[in-house]
Amino acid sequence: MAPRFIRVLKPPQHNKVAVQGVVNKEGDYGDFEDSDPFSSRAQTENLHTFYSYSSSQNSLHSPPAPPTSNINQSSVFGGNARFEDAPLINRGSPPPSKLYRSRPGLTMTAIGAVDLQGAGGNWATVGGRSRGGRRVHRQRVKRKGKSVGLRIGTLNVGTMTGKGRELADMMERRKVDILCVQETRWKGSKARSIGAGFKLFYYGVDSKRNGVGVVLKEEFVRNVLEVKRVSDRVMSLKLEIEGVMLNVVSGYAPQVGCELEEKERFWSELDEVMESIPMGERVVIGVDFNGRVGEGNTGDEEMMGKFGVKERNLEGQMVVDFAKRMDMAVVNTYFQKREEHRVTYKSGGRRTQVDYILCRRGNLKEISDCKVVVGESVARQHRMVVCRMTLMVCKKKTKWWKLKKEECCEEFREKLRQALGGQVVLPDDWETTAEVIREKGAGCVIWKEERR
Repeated sequence: MAPRFIRVLKPPQHNKVAVQGVVNKEGDYGDFEDSDPFSSRAQTENLHTFYSYSSSQNSLHSPPAPPTSNINQSSVFGGNARFEDAPLINRGSPPPSKLYRSRPGLTMTAIGAVDLQGAGGNWATVGGRSRGGRRVHRQRVKRKGKSVGLRIGTLNVGTMTGKGRELADMMERRKVDILCVQETRWKGSKARSIGAGFKLFYYGVDSKRNGVGVVLKEEFVRNVLEVKRVSDRVMSLKLEIEGVMLNVVSGYAPQVGCELEEKERFWSELDEVMESIPMGERVVIGVDFNGRVGEGNTGDEEMMGKFGVKERNLEGQMVVDFAKRMDMAVVNTYFQKREEHRVTYKSGGRRTQVDYILCRRGNLKEISDCKVVVGESVARQHRMVVCRMTLMVCKKKTKWWKLKKEECCEEFREKLRQALGGQVVLPDDWETTAEVIREKGAGCVIWKEERR
């Protein structure tokens, strides 16, 4: 039966070398003509079965006859040494897919390149750029880390009385996941469902003034770990979202005409909340500061952007000083928007910016957008500010090798002994014991966060 071959044909249009692989499977081979150099009869007469086409001389040249088992294919593929001694396909040879790697150091043989060529007759050069050809690039697939997208907002509602369902509808329509609300004017310390799956955690001491709260979407309600109600002007929630700790703080600063003592008490409470949050956890503050940070950021580039409104007042300077103390950033001012999408308060002829969203400077890169939402009637004077945040999910890796240090080892032993109730002998339930060991090991400062 006739062997299998590789044909090298002249390109139909351009003066470039075109390679086309022809692998004949089972069939009748008696229909080859004597003039066909690729026929089995011609091969027995020592006819040359490989030709190269020269674009400079426009003629066919017949190189010396190759061996029947191997062929120096570097002469065919532009002098590339990677194709030397590639096996020729003969009867009884393995399928072409197994010949793509003729030896461990060879990425791909000529046969693989021929198959990649296609019907167009164009070169498919492998391993290096060839004259008149194009490179076949191997694209490395980059693994993307897991992320969680959130839409977090803040709004001074004026009062929550009779607005629960309306607020829930607005959050559902605007796809807001977490909303800090101020001036709720609800007395008590409770959590109440307001409809559409949204739940409001609030705190207030007077039904006629102040009051703050945080509204959560239904899927995040069960992620709440801690609710800290400091006063009727400051409260915070801690959530765990895909292993990431997120602290949401809602604040309502005293108005311009309030006493200085009340203002200092508010800033002291806000500082206390911030200092109680570990540095490794995310923080988002939605607050009505009743002050303007102003347009421009000369001298304060690290804390704010330059897209504020009007000039800075005394209350606005307090906001900037707070951001400096706590290494925070005023998110509203970093995104260039029309004035209509920066103004958060409108009353009569007054148009200003008093509602803000703040986050840690180190997490500012996770904020992709922030603007004022117009066209809503939940609050008569204030407008909702919404930012888009993407939490990069991290995983914890326990560094057990640190147990070689005596101080870490002693700390781990003590915590493990306390968790096991002071027992010297480990209990029989190994699953419970292993879980305790992993938990206490992660708490002994022997772990680090890694991005997926």
